[in-house]
Amino acid sequence: MKKKVSIYMKNTIDSPSAYYSITQYIRGIKSFNGSVYGLWPNRLFRLFMKPCFRHGIGNIIRKGTLFIVQCVNVVRFMIRDIQVEKPDIIVICRELFPQKMPRIFVGIYKKLLQNRKVIWTFDDNIKMGEISAREWGLLCKNADEIMVTHDYLKETLPQECWKRVSFIPQADGDITRNLVEGAKQQQKEKYQKEIYLVWVATSSNLPNMYYITYELEQAAKILKEKYDKTLELRIVCNEPYIAQHQFLQVKNIVWTRDGAARIIAESHIGIMPLIDNEFNRGKGGFKLVQYLTADLPVIASAVGWNYNVAGEDSGILVKDIEDKSGWVDAIVKLALDYSVWNHYSLAARKRCDEFFSYTKNLQVWKEKLEQE
Repeated sequence: MKKKVSIYMKNTIDSPSAYYSITQYIRGIKSFNGSVYGLWPNRLFRLFMKPCFRHGIGNIIRKGTLFIVQCVNVVRFMIRDIQVEKPDIIVICRELFPQKMPRIFVGIYKKLLQNRKVIWTFDDNIKMGEISAREWGLLCKNADEIMVTHDYLKETLPQECWKRVSFIPQADGDITRNLVEGAKQQQKEKYQKEIYLVWVATSSNLPNMYYITYELEQAAKILKEKYDKTLELRIVCNEPYIAQHQFLQVKNIVWTRDGAARIIAESHIGIMPLIDNEFNRGKGGFKLVQYLTADLPVIASAVGWNYNVAGEDSGILVKDIEDKSGWVDAIVKLALDYSVWNHYSLAARKRCDEFFSYTKNLQVWKEKLEQE
């Protein structure tokens, strides 16, 4: 009989981190035996993703409500597992308590983790204000396996945890070959007169886009005045990018999973600017992985794990801490000559298959969760 599994995550469907880290693979395991707990209900999560809840009093309401809801659901699911389900394996995605973990819950948390295999997985530097020191310590001590995306995240852990760390790269199983191939002809035709940049993220990442506002405008100006090409920036996010541009065309698109996959596939270049700070150095480069999955050449700040995702042939890394003009050069280079663009595109496909394969990741999760 297969071992019973319980998986804890913020939200099973709409949270990008939880969905792409675990949910997409659970959907691919037909014989999965267990429960998947979303600590934030889908309807509530979608409501609080709206811009009015990201700032000021709305943000305070959002944080307070989600903290209460998450704590109530965590304890409810813990009791269910301890008394009824009694799983053999517990999987925790990121953390169970947001930012603060009341001391009163320590006892039941320890009870949940006792005499079970505990897998803890995270793909960002959650130690930077997302997880409490109390919960961090509990998981460092009790997790049998800690799955992270790269070395930088491993190094945020105490050295005594390192022998329990395993690596799993990020991947996107929703950007299918049919979707990508279906967009190829239109993509090629549009290239002659229009270049579509795409950026996909949540609103907390918008400061990284504003970091290169001037350089995007300069690239658009060069392409229009010298080569009669239009540069369009497609922002796929839960909050709009708002900036004054004369030459750059901006299209704000509200994020949905299916919509994001389609927009990426229909674009020409995927971008991932990052301000160089400790949190961003812990990012797993998932946006780049999505772009590579759609055969898009990528341009990214040379920050953190972006170095290892972009690749030399499939992308251009910009060292932009002191001089951001490299963004202009990179965009123009990929926008002028289709044969150059296509070379990077083919390399993107190869790199994705080799290093960021959904199929390979699915097999990893099957082996961990389908134990007899």
